[in-house]
Amino acid sequence: MKNKIKRITAFVLILGILAGTCGCRFVIREEQVLLNPTEPGDYLAGGLYQDEPGVINQEPELSGSLEIQIFTNESVSSSAAWTAVIDAFEEATGVSVTAYIGSQVNTQMSKRWMGDNPPDIAFLDGSGIPVEALEASGALYDLTELLQEGYVYGTDDKIWDVVNHDIFERYDSESRYYRAGFMASAYGTFYDSNYLQQLGVEAPTNYDELMNTFLPAVREKGNMAFTTYGTTGSYPTWSMVMPAIAAYGQEYLDPVLMGTQEAWDREEVREVLQRWYDFCHADGALLTGTATYDHTTAQMKWLKHDSALIGNGIWLPWEVSNSTPTDFAMEYSTSPLTLPEQTPTVLAWPMAVILSSQSKNLENAKAFVRFLYTKQAQAVFISAYGYIGARTDLDYTQIPGLSGASKRILEYISSNQVELCWKRYTWGDLNDTVNGVVHGLMTGKLTVDQAVKTLTTKGN
Repeated sequence: MKNKIKRITAFVLILGILAGTCGCRFVIREEQVLLNPTEPGDYLAGGLYQDEPGVINQEPELSGSLEIQIFTNESVSSSAAWTAVIDAFEEATGVSVTAYIGSQVNTQMSKRWMGDNPPDIAFLDGSGIPVEALEASGALYDLTELLQEGYVYGTDDKIWDVVNHDIFERYDSESRYYRAGFMASAYGTFYDSNYLQQLGVEAPTNYDELMNTFLPAVREKGNMAFTTYGTTGSYPTWSMVMPAIAAYGQEYLDPVLMGTQEAWDREEVREVLQRWYDFCHADGALLTGTATYDHTTAQMKWLKHDSALIGNGIWLPWEVSNSTPTDFAMEYSTSPLTLPEQTPTVLAWPMAVILSSQSKNLENAKAFVRFLYTKQAQAVFISAYGYIGARTDLDYTQIPGLSGASKRILEYISSNQVELCWKRYTWGDLNDTVNGVVHGLMTGKLTVDQAVKTLTTKGN
């Protein structure tokens, strides 16, 4: 794309359907989609992290076009990362890529997915892509054979041989693979180590330390222990509750992720929910107002040390990079709701692309998926997002342009200090129920018994 244009303006029709007693109303507007906000690689010091020489395979000749839908939440670095990877793909293949990039793109493209003209590829980020419904209706291309038998583009490495298989998320154990996970996020707790040193306390690594050491020390200094994006339950669900459930092991976690009634009725799940409830209602635990904070408000409160900890995703360092004080030493840990005898556990959340079963450019789309697993593409995305790579042979210390905080986070996640579990299955319709239960426990609107009853009633 850099050889053609720097920016294009795409006029996209948005179908806004507002149901009411008097019928429906349609809203149409224009959106500008930035395809090249910076020169590719501007944010990558030292160039691109390349695959080793001598492993290049001759690829079939490609031509034609490809359409990609990419949610980026208006981040310059993530937009630039996608642009850099697309540029490299175009240069390697000769395929002409049209990318729809922005924070509203999922809404903008929904009409095309509902009709017979979807883009070839969509990045599963943000809200507004009903992926389970698309999968159930046959709208998605089955990627199982490509992921298990296909090669990383331009190399003699099979994707299946160099990638952690747990990054390929499924609906249940019988499902085939419709999602090509190529990087993974995670949630946890963040703190300013300089500030904790001033308080005379260390970050808690388990529930006993949280309740018996950390909370009293913070409270004694007149501070509050924790805040998060509290308007919905998703952030506390994934930063606090789910990693504590995952600490019982991947095989224990999987049925919970699949939403089975039996799994949600287990005593261990009840105990984790009880720990979350007891912490939230302990004196000095939750920053006042947390249950109504959006993510920006919670982050600004935490950066001002109104709370000692924040529950967030590992994208936090770049998200607050322009607001972080210079003397702020940002560090990351996983949920402190685990038991002392358990290994601290990080729960990785796959980030994937899907292919339309109606793709007009299927071979090009499959080639792009294979390109995502090159070390070059992996490094670009890791540097921009601060996420976990799909490949098992990456050295995060050698990724150019990765921020200091993100490098420490990824080194911690890949170390023997923590157990790494994976969100290998999707909840589907249960997602809102789980988040609502976690939020209800936080606010005191639900007891643990009521929470378990709700979950087992809604479960599969």
